[in-house]
Parts: sequence; structure tokens; C-alpha cells
Amino acid sequence: MRAKKQSEDGIRIITKYPNRRLYDRTDSQYIPFAGLKKLIGEGVAFKVIDEKTNEDVTRIVLTQIISEESIENNQFLSENLLKQIIKFYENPMGVAMGLFLENAMNNFIAIQSQVSNNSQVGILNANFSELFEELLKKNQEYLKEIQKIFISGVERNSNFKQ
Repeated sequence: MRAKKQSEDGIRIITKYPNRRLYDRTDSQYIPFAGLKKLIGEGVAFKVIDEKTNEDVTRIVLTQIISEESIENNQFLSENLLKQIIKFYENPMGVAMGLFLENAMNNFIAIQSQVSNNSQVGILNANFSELFEELLKKNQEYLKEIQKIFISGVERNSNFKQ
């Protein structure tokens, strides 16, 4: 069975073969991790589909890219940060942590966009501090919302058990 070039929603389909090779159906050629990184940088939506099982393995491939990048740039995600993330896989608040990290990254990207659009270095230095403070405040507010949701769930569960 031949995989489609794109899904119904226009997402580019990349086929992953058992030998770890990736095939871009749109360009009809094999694509290395560097090519996927380029697609990500360009904002191209894609899915990686396992050729044998037809399962979506995009997250696995993205994790492999992060792993390989960590070898080349070991300062980006510290060993301590990686251990903390791994600990949350067994924690009841693991899903909340994932949502928090995603929200924090979205906030950081928004600030980075504002900074990169500012061409004057003096203004950039003054604004960066303000923008970073804003990022921290947004992240704290989001974390408080998660805490409220978690606490209300615990209270409901304890009332339910009584």
C-alpha cells in the first residue's frame, strides 16, 4: 500500500522505514533529520508515518532529533532539566507539566518574535528585560491556574470518597 503525499488536511506525509530512513512523499526523496529541522523552521506541517504499522510516529522522530541535537549542543537542555522532565512522566501532574512547558515555550517564542522584530539594539536591551518579566509573569499565572485545577480535582475526589 502506497502512502499518500499529503493527508486530507494538507499535512505533509513523511514515511519512516524500518532502517530509520525517512521518505518525503511530497518531494519524492529521502529526507535526513536536518531536512525535517528545516521544515520545522519554515513552519511546514508534517506527520511521520511508520511504513509497516501505518502509525503516526512523529513524536518519536522529533524526540530523536532533540536527542541528536543534544549530542551536538549539550548546553541547550541541561542534564538536570532532562532528569526533571523524566521524573514528571510518573507524576500525576505530568500532563499539567507538559501543558505548562508548551505554554511557556509559546510565550517565549512570542517574546523572541518581538525582540527579533526590533532593529535598534539600545531599545532591544531595555525591552528584553521588560519582555522577559512579562514572560515570567505569564508563566506564573498559568502555573497558578494549573494549581487551582489540580487542587479542585483533589478536593472533589476527597469529597467523592467520603
